[in-house]
Amino acid sequence: MGFRLVIPTLLFMVLTGGTAFAKQKTAPILYPLNRAIVGDRVNLVLDPSTDWSAIPFFQVIAGNKDYPVVDTATMKHAIQGVRLEPGLNTITVKYFTRPAGKKKDRTLLGSRTVQVYSKNDLFTGGVVPPRFAPRPFHSRKNEKTCSNCHRMKVKPEDANPAKPERMLCYACHKNVPTGEHVHGPAAVWACLSCHNPKLYPVKYQFSPAGSLRVNKVAEAVKPVLFTIPSGPLFKPESAILILGKKKEKELFQDIRSSLTTLSGDSRIYLEERRREDPLALFKGVLSYIRRNPGDNILLEVHTATRPDTGAVYKNPKLLSQARARSLARFLRRFGVPSRKITAVGRGDAFPKASNFTESGRKQNSRIEIVFHPSDVRVKNSRTLPKIADRERVQVNIVYGKGTPIRRVRIIEKLPKNSRYLKGSGRFRGKRKKPVIKGKTLVWNLGNLGNEFSEVLTYVVKKPSRSRAVSSRLRVTYRSGRDTVSRVFSKKLSAKRGLTISENCRKCHETILSAPFKHGPAEAGYCTICHNPHASPYAAWLKKPLWELCVACHRPMAAGRHVVAGFVSSTGHPTKGRRDPSRPGKKISCSSCHEPHSAQSHSLFTHGARSRFELCKVCHEKI
Repeated sequence: MGFRLVIPTLLFMVLTGGTAFAKQKTAPILYPLNRAIVGDRVNLVLDPSTDWSAIPFFQVIAGNKDYPVVDTATMKHAIQGVRLEPGLNTITVKYFTRPAGKKKDRTLLGSRTVQVYSKNDLFTGGVVPPRFAPRPFHSRKNEKTCSNCHRMKVKPEDANPAKPERMLCYACHKNVPTGEHVHGPAAVWACLSCHNPKLYPVKYQFSPAGSLRVNKVAEAVKPVLFTIPSGPLFKPESAILILGKKKEKELFQDIRSSLTTLSGDSRIYLEERRREDPLALFKGVLSYIRRNPGDNILLEVHTATRPDTGAVYKNPKLLSQARARSLARFLRRFGVPSRKITAVGRGDAFPKASNFTESGRKQNSRIEIVFHPSDVRVKNSRTLPKIADRERVQVNIVYGKGTPIRRVRIIEKLPKNSRYLKGSGRFRGKRKKPVIKGKTLVWNLGNLGNEFSEVLTYVVKKPSRSRAVSSRLRVTYRSGRDTVSRVFSKKLSAKRGLTISENCRKCHETILSAPFKHGPAEAGYCTICHNPHASPYAAWLKKPLWELCVACHRPMAAGRHVVAGFVSSTGHPTKGRRDPSRPGKKISCSSCHEPHSAQSHSLFTHGARSRFELCKVCHEKI
């Protein structure tokens, strides 16, 4: 039975040139990866370790464009500058073989396909499909794959190459600076003036405005003292707070949604001003409570002098005690447990200045609030204990306008002989418990979304001579279908890439110097309008100026300008006529409006601050 099956199988292979089994022979696409976010052009790279003797030819098809068939005997395994349409693109690579005895006809071995998203906020609306994410090429892993044949390390002469061919980037990116208008650095192949080869984990990349930024700081745990004047908070000679229920509710909501952090010296003084809003005085205190809900609170109230005759409280001690109780109730309404509050009225026993002057009495009528660890005893605000055996760690996490990230975890190691102080972890105002694996803490923060700014805090207990808590940590998360792992530390933070806007302003320093700024320019989206390498249009624009402007300002595309009906029935011309203010040029949107910044809200050119001033530039007889 088995012999009967072998004969037909061998006969079929002979008739088909062996392609029945060769259909599975394809070369993996090294770059771009599937569901990658890329630019308007991309280099397609096939895996160089492929056995090319089994795949004599391949062809790349991007959208409706078929690229020439490549003979792999030439050792070519990449196509440079594959052009993409804005939005979703499908790139297909077909692999062919030449059957025995035939030279012209080729038989399809198989194909591979990837989907990429060519992102340009201006032309695609900035909406990235689910599960798509940036996947840059110049990672350490990819460069190692290519380093057998290509030079991947930067040399000193790459900063100022004598010839383009000697530049590190030239071999793979020689088609980048092509066009009638070439940007200066690109024209001389000064690639490294903008692209930093020392970045980590991916070289040459700019940091997007919405990138994940994480930093970790550790400070010695010590009591924190707030000193607040009593005058703006209480009614005269009374324990009644000036804050009403409505303002109190607004204050609580504001603080609970705020992400303000406290840093600097532990002794903080909020100086009294006659017209100071009572809401502002308590914001620092409540923000600290929000960030450090595990601390205990010592609440001391001091008064200046004895109350007037006929006052409700006959001596300053009673008045201060009543005010302390009132403030304690206020903090309980904010959510502080009673067991964490110690409220004390000191009366006029501890003045800071003379009670014989008005300024002295203002200083003495004060509230002193001390925050301290729950296992540390504080007797009063004047003698704060030193705590040498622990550090408070704060991890700041910022992410904005990017692909939503999920299953966020922070992984960090503790120094030798150190341990996590049980119950000290706090995240989003609530207690957070880590998973402890030896000296490693794993914080599961969950799904954080596409824009957030969060703070994780906890306390480490360690011997006084032990090593300080390291700033190094690892963050893992899910972005689309990918699991991303990144290492952050102070040493690596210096290698963070500049944003595109920061990089542009190294040369174009005054581009945003005027008081009124164009939205995209102020937000740092330079490459929405400009191609940083080369373009067929002046100023390296991605489209002709008028077309570029009306892509956002669509009402102007109809030909009716803001002065329609005043000059003519169709309005002021925006193209097609000569520009009286710029001899030799045609009128355009930039004849009247600055594209970056200006002295007026409408971004008028020529320094005009009003429409009348602008019109007089060309219409002198008005």
